[in-house]
Amino acid sequence: AVHRLVDSASDQHQYRQADAFATQFYDYGGRSRYAEARLMHAYDTITKVVTRRQYPLVERQVERIDSAFARVKADLEESAAVSEDERQRFDSSGPADVRNFALLRLQEIGEHDAAHRLARIWGWDYSYDEEEAARFAKARRARYLQWEDSEAGAHAPVPALISDPKVLLQEFK
Repeated sequence: AVHRLVDSASDQHQYRQADAFATQFYDYGGRSRYAEARLMHAYDTITKVVTRRQYPLVERQVERIDSAFARVKADLEESAAVSEDERQRFDSSGPADVRNFALLRLQEIGEHDAAHRLARIWGWDYSYDEEEAARFAKARRARYLQWEDSEAGAHAPVPALISDPKVLLQEFK
């Protein structure tokens, strides 16, 4: 039942809720589901906080992933009651994956200083590539509608300001 609860929350992209369920029912729901739910919650949170430029929260999410995966790995090694299926389901590459994901998100929005800082903290190499940055910028412009591309953008004249309330009321008649 716990497996189904965690999986259904994840399927509905409610990663925070899936993480809460997996944490609450850690001993009953499977350790690998706990690590997976925590990883998906971290991906979702990192995406949100990078857009808000709250980089210390990225560090905190990576620390949470490190501790979660260390806990699961230690529990799987200690416990003899763990099924072989659960041991095989556990993928220990989560800490590296979340670091790559965070650096990629920072690189996509052009925050190379923050990416350098985080890579230095984690002991990773990070290099700024102008071709790759241009490719990310082009992909971003293609993905999102730009003000200059819309009909109301740069081609439309700026409307005159209405400074008199009577004129404003006449505009709505």
